[in-house]
Amino acid sequence: MILIIFLITIINGQDTTTCEPKNSLSWTPWFNFHKPSLKGEYELHTAIRSRHPTIVCAEPRSVSAVNQAGTDMNHTLDVILLRSFDVFCLNNYDPKFQQKICDDYSVRYCCPIIINHHIRDIFVKNKTYTNSFIDNQSRFIQTKCGRTTSSSLNLFPSTTHTGYIMNLFNSVFSRIINGVESTPYGWPWLVSIGIRYRHPNGLWQNRTHICGGTLIEPSHVLTAAHCLEQKIDDRYVPFTSTNPTLESLFILRIGIHDIRSTRSDEIYGAKRIFVHERFISSTFENDIAIIRLDRPVIVTRYISPICLPSNNILPGSQVTVAGWGTVTETSRVHSNVLRQANVNILPATNCRVYTDVHYDTSKQLCAAALDWSKDTCAGDSGGPLMHQNNGEWTISGITSYGYGCSKRGFPGVYQADVKREGEWQRINSEDLVRGDIIHVRGGDRVPADIRIVHTSGLLVDNSIITKDSDPVTKSADYTNTNPLQTNNLLLCGTSITHGSAIGIVVKTAEHTLLGKMSNTTESLDPKRTIYARTIRSLFLFLTVFGLALGVVFFIILYSTGYYWLYAIQIMISVYIACIPEILPAIIQLCLTRTAQRMATRNCLVKVIDALYDLACTTILFVDKSVLTSNNMGASQIWIPSNQVRILSAAPLDDLTIIHECMQMSGWQTLMRTAILCSQAECFIDQHQATRHTPLTEWEGDAREIAIIKYAEYADLDIAAIRQLYPRRDLRPFTSENKRIESFHFNNEPNMEGMYLDCMMGAPERIFHRCATVLLNDEEIPKDGDIVLERMFNETLIQMGSLGETVLGFADRQYHRDDGPQENWRFLGLMSFSDPIQENTVKAIEKCRLADVKVILISGDHPVTACALARRLTIFSSESETVEDVAIRLGIPVERVEPRQATAIVIHGRDLHSISQLDLADTIINAPEVCFARTTLRQKQKIVECAQLGKAVVACFCQSSDDRGAIKKADVSVAMLNGSSEASRQEADLVLLDNDLNTLVGAIEEGRYLWENIKKCLAYCLVVNATQLVPFLMFIIFQIPLTLGPITLLLVDLITQLLPTISLAYERPESDIMTRGPIDKFRDLLINRRLLSLCWGQIGFIQITAGFFTWVVVMAENGFWPSRLLGIRKAWDAAAINDLEDSYGQEWTYRQRKILEYMGYAAFLASIIIVQMANLLICKTRRLSLFQQGLRTNMFVNFCLIFMPVVAVLLIYTPGLNRAIFLERLQPLWWLCPIPFALMIFGYDEIRKFFIRKYPEGWVAKETYH
Repeated sequence: MILIIFLITIINGQDTTTCEPKNSLSWTPWFNFHKPSLKGEYELHTAIRSRHPTIVCAEPRSVSAVNQAGTDMNHTLDVILLRSFDVFCLNNYDPKFQQKICDDYSVRYCCPIIINHHIRDIFVKNKTYTNSFIDNQSRFIQTKCGRTTSSSLNLFPSTTHTGYIMNLFNSVFSRIINGVESTPYGWPWLVSIGIRYRHPNGLWQNRTHICGGTLIEPSHVLTAAHCLEQKIDDRYVPFTSTNPTLESLFILRIGIHDIRSTRSDEIYGAKRIFVHERFISSTFENDIAIIRLDRPVIVTRYISPICLPSNNILPGSQVTVAGWGTVTETSRVHSNVLRQANVNILPATNCRVYTDVHYDTSKQLCAAALDWSKDTCAGDSGGPLMHQNNGEWTISGITSYGYGCSKRGFPGVYQADVKREGEWQRINSEDLVRGDIIHVRGGDRVPADIRIVHTSGLLVDNSIITKDSDPVTKSADYTNTNPLQTNNLLLCGTSITHGSAIGIVVKTAEHTLLGKMSNTTESLDPKRTIYARTIRSLFLFLTVFGLALGVVFFIILYSTGYYWLYAIQIMISVYIACIPEILPAIIQLCLTRTAQRMATRNCLVKVIDALYDLACTTILFVDKSVLTSNNMGASQIWIPSNQVRILSAAPLDDLTIIHECMQMSGWQTLMRTAILCSQAECFIDQHQATRHTPLTEWEGDAREIAIIKYAEYADLDIAAIRQLYPRRDLRPFTSENKRIESFHFNNEPNMEGMYLDCMMGAPERIFHRCATVLLNDEEIPKDGDIVLERMFNETLIQMGSLGETVLGFADRQYHRDDGPQENWRFLGLMSFSDPIQENTVKAIEKCRLADVKVILISGDHPVTACALARRLTIFSSESETVEDVAIRLGIPVERVEPRQATAIVIHGRDLHSISQLDLADTIINAPEVCFARTTLRQKQKIVECAQLGKAVVACFCQSSDDRGAIKKADVSVAMLNGSSEASRQEADLVLLDNDLNTLVGAIEEGRYLWENIKKCLAYCLVVNATQLVPFLMFIIFQIPLTLGPITLLLVDLITQLLPTISLAYERPESDIMTRGPIDKFRDLLINRRLLSLCWGQIGFIQITAGFFTWVVVMAENGFWPSRLLGIRKAWDAAAINDLEDSYGQEWTYRQRKILEYMGYAAFLASIIIVQMANLLICKTRRLSLFQQGLRTNMFVNFCLIFMPVVAVLLIYTPGLNRAIFLERLQPLWWLCPIPFALMIFGYDEIRKFFIRKYPEGWVAKETYH
């Protein structure tokens, strides 16, 4: 049998020795402090801290927890109820109280526990009650999984509960096929899934077993999805109702060995079934499902959940399968008792499966006995693939499907789907379900409506729903019945700007408030892109022009006596001739191809219009994090003393330097403050790290990670410091306050009731807020100490001049009864180096050559921002700031005229006093500009002022607070790593490699896109001119029609369709990045210069060529031009069969029509010849064809052959030519348009030469479109 198993690769938490039952819905207890649950409220798990009578609600039933203090009032009872495991934990070890609670509510386990200050701290690392929160003198029990043996557990002094013992006989594995039954109750997590229904005659019918399953949590069973696609015979109906649900069909039997058992307490129903949304029954892809039981199981010696694995299982590993399936391939009777077999995981190359079944090596694996004698069979589907890990049994797969049973060469196959990494797993937002516990932090987009349980400095941007641009504070407090106004609700679609929160999902998808607002998308003000405005103006012009010209023709024809229907036909023909029908498709093709090319260049194009806008970009605003590697390291430390102490600029990873730092007075205090302010979190066991080796598994802000890594180098116990000073509250860093304030308890000896507050942020703000300075382990007043202040300023400038980020640190201590005071104590400075990304300087140089001004917007000190700008060549080596000019001239900075400086550094505090017009003038006209100490609100103002100066702005956006800049910028850019989730969703472009060179490539692609659209448009307009003029001549000069309707269509098909498409594949010209940006006001897609070139110059030559060839054909047949003028009515009169030509020869109506069709062919041939020349000149807009070459676009070369070949076939194929109203031409007539084609080529080469030679000359101004 081919056994297909769904491989489970869900990674458990860090503590593998205490494996906890988990499930794919990521449930974690949440906490409702001192408050009753609302009636009907949906809560999977509830924990209540109850000092007063409190209602504890937990779906599907409710209980009451009553104050049981009794007569002994010294015992205050804190009760915690975990409904999923029914565990009561009491803070006082009193058997009377414990037994009372446990007896009243039939609790399975009771454990004494010391209640920490924050009750939530009990639940850490996969709901394990760690020793730091457990009374070590008391005996307790933890809910286990995957255990088949257990010793006696004495829960209370007076009550003993004897655990169960189940021996698995690990040395002897019995078989499902050709084997023996398993040890009775040896697999307490095995589930038998059956169907129960009633025959119309009233008799109960039971199909006691169809598939297996696995208990992974007291309320959930894991099985195969195809097991739940049972088809019941039409004669039977489910016993629950006449309108059955899928859940009503199934019965689940848990804790049994023999399926013939009839004990009712072993039978469970299915309350809810979750089938993998991508399950495909025909191929068994994603063959996994979860069944929620109608009630939780009671964990006993017969029933216990299995563990989820901590790692993937490797080929060659020995695993166990079990089930009640058939014992032979031909048997149709299931085994009555549970059987098991030992098989091995095989490499993917050894797997043979059906040719019509999709085998995915990333989701499936093969398993079989080495001698092919043991396998699962029918009825074993859904059962587990199990292996031992550290003495605990874990599930690695689900039996899915098979080909036969135990067939040689056909091993079992197993699938993989989900992976967990610790307590908090990261899943797609579409996988969230109601009841999930979710953790969101600054920069995240809220994926569902969430009820808040716990917050830390939480600020939320609700502007997508409320239009309020100011972030609002959120907390766990219920304040209003209106979901838009209450504090304890996070709404889907909003953005977390600062802080973090833990909450429970209450609404998802279309059920959220945002989903119910059907007009939300329409209510948002869409950003009108330059591309959208340009395309709109293009088609508006062509439409209006075509309609106006068509109406003029209609009026002329109708007023001169033509039948009104004929006049309408001509009007429609004129309108069609004015519209390049292929143009919309060509533009879309260009956009699509450009987006595809950008994907290969690590740039995700979310708004395709942005590519066109990039061609017009004149200013690029960048953040520091875009230009650097964002991998900071501590570089310098300064602690106030009698002299400035600055270490080398090298990273502090040298033990000698670290030892020198540790000798500084005040170093320990500064590092304590830095560690407590840092919010960096580690996701691996810190004790596993090598001494003086930095951990790489930290997550958080780059500066905060650098602090922690430096502390690790110094061998500081970070966990111990944080435990000694537990955090009370946090005020997160914002662009407005430029600092972090962290508030802590002080648990040092003899410091009871003391609080410790720490502050980290912009040095000048920290220093000026402090009242004292820690100097040589003594606090001295800061006010009035000019020497100390000068020392601080000099040190700050010296540190910042290296382009490093500098942070200041301060702390304060006070008793909780006294309350906080502004008695901050300054501790010192620390700077952080951040290497510049590779090729960043080259990218900035490319922008300079492309005439794109790069402007740095930084939150750092002006000295740091200026130094960084010089390192990045944003400021050239020759440029001077105001300070540089003052030094050169030897005068104070105040006396320097600002216009003397060629490089300007604008401080954020000065933006309030600068008018928008002055700021716009500075941004546009100043050679080099940099902004320092700016806030995110000021960033939006900077973007608006640049646009006020007629600039096209591209802006990098990193934070969720950048929403204003994102909305205002013409092109918003985010990075895959470094930008917040909200920024990535809002941005037009996302750089997948965090490289500025990628954006430079996007600018090049944008210009390339604009160039190709322009070339295609120029080619199409010339073709349209040749189609339009014959109708004009036909009407004005009353000559025979030179181009018939069918021929007009052939011109479109031959000369417009493929050739225009081929120009979309033309490679960019070599000087495309040395030209200036596209002028959005002057360089429109269609403008006066383009119309002049296409219709007045190249078009005129082509029309002349067509009429010249037509006149030659008519003259050689006897009709001179003077005879053709005004002859149209007689020519088209069928009754006139004696029309004389210039020589007096009479022509019948039929003969004239044959000659007319010959003129159609001549005009068609002329257009094709000259359009070949037009196609060649449209390959470039500025370079010579000899510079561009013919090999750059083989598609164009194909079209140069395609057009004349198709024309010859149409004109000379007998029967076909008459069908499309064409006649054969004499070979010499093909030579007539050739001189005109050469004239077009020569004229355009000369025109482009003058454009290159004199880019500001008259030719460039009048013909460069």
